[in-house]
Amino acid sequence: MTLHGAQKVENEELRLEGNLLEEPAGLFDPTVLENLAPALPDIARKGFKAAVNAGACDTQLLAKVVADEIARQNLNLKVAYVEGDTKINKFVSFITGENLKDCGYTLKRLQCYLGGASIAEALNNGADIVFCGRVAKAAPSVGVGLWWHGWNREKDFDQIAGSLICGHLIESCPEGVVMAEEGKPLVRVTGVRGLPHPPLRKTWIERQVRYSAGDAIKELSSFKFSVNGYRPDVTRNQNVATCDVRIFFQTKNKKLVDKSTLHVPGFNRRCMDNGLQGYPGWTLGIDQRQSEGKVNYEYTVSLFPQSEVQHHVVLPWLENKTIDILPPKDMKLYPRQSNYEIKDVVDLRTFGPTTRGAMGWVVGCHSGGNASDANVDFYVRNDDEWGWLRSFLTIRKTKLMLDEEDHLDRGFNSTSTYDTLGKNFGEYLRAKWVDTLNRFLERGRF
Repeated sequence: MTLHGAQKVENEELRLEGNLLEEPAGLFDPTVLENLAPALPDIARKGFKAAVNAGACDTQLLAKVVADEIARQNLNLKVAYVEGDTKINKFVSFITGENLKDCGYTLKRLQCYLGGASIAEALNNGADIVFCGRVAKAAPSVGVGLWWHGWNREKDFDQIAGSLICGHLIESCPEGVVMAEEGKPLVRVTGVRGLPHPPLRKTWIERQVRYSAGDAIKELSSFKFSVNGYRPDVTRNQNVATCDVRIFFQTKNKKLVDKSTLHVPGFNRRCMDNGLQGYPGWTLGIDQRQSEGKVNYEYTVSLFPQSEVQHHVVLPWLENKTIDILPPKDMKLYPRQSNYEIKDVVDLRTFGPTTRGAMGWVVGCHSGGNASDANVDFYVRNDDEWGWLRSFLTIRKTKLMLDEEDHLDRGFNSTSTYDTLGKNFGEYLRAKWVDTLNRFLERGRF
């Protein structure tokens, strides 16, 4: 989404300057039509409904492309699309608290996470397919649930919360719920409670800030050295005995990261000089493209008042009729989430004999990045394993397991880490060796 937003702005600037060489195909998910087109006859024949958050930064164009394909197939399907996620003009950083005008960077794009109410409104007005841009990942499930069950958006919080969990089950894996199989393909999910809507929406901003690299410390906003990999005591070839030394830096001065020059103050030259003079076994990679500075964008989140979001759905088959989606009347402001320790922790010595091994032998997980945060959820297969896990994985133990790990720096587009999306974060923790109960291991490993 961040790259789509930056490209959208760049295309608009080039178009105004008369320098856009060709109109882009569209800044939406490029695989939508390929996957959707074969299914359109079945959607029409069986009366299916579809809500898809694939519009990215060209939702209206995507709706038109799909409508054209529907016409080509001579089908009777109505396509609606949701707008309002980009029509915002205020921003306060969720991390630093700074206002947009004080951030000191070049603003590229603001975009807001919308909910499922507009999807429900589109379906209520006869839409068969609804496309969204930036919405919460579970919004399509929430919107379809609101429409199908006729839930009251102002009152039926538990039911809406259940549809939100369904959306997260499809997309990832939620915490704090109980799932039980009721016969294929049915699964009952319980333990879900809802609360009134908050008055704020999550917003993100792209800031075009700097080019990777640089050599003058005063001009560097990030400067890190790391040795990646390790050499075992016994090595059979040079590849096994070789590690990568990674030098990562960011700057606003593009001249410092021009790979085509070896003149000081270019950082390329400083790396070569120091490598050749000071490191036995140092070898320069023959592909110099990695030393070329690349534009990057910072992704920052914020909370934005729902009352100022211009949220609406467009119905093209009704002469582009637009329906505004107003915020709920009764909303509740919630405090920031705080750290808390698990209650009723059980002494680990009471669980029985253990074997030293990877936590992932008996514990599964799902992890992923969210701006500069890395989220991780752990799960086990049996109730007694859950009792052990919640007693074992205290805040202190988690910090010890993290060790030197620092996720995610500042998010996908500007992070200095390899794990740009945080998808490997959970696997890193599962690989940690811990004292694992023998009776759990006897049941088999993940």
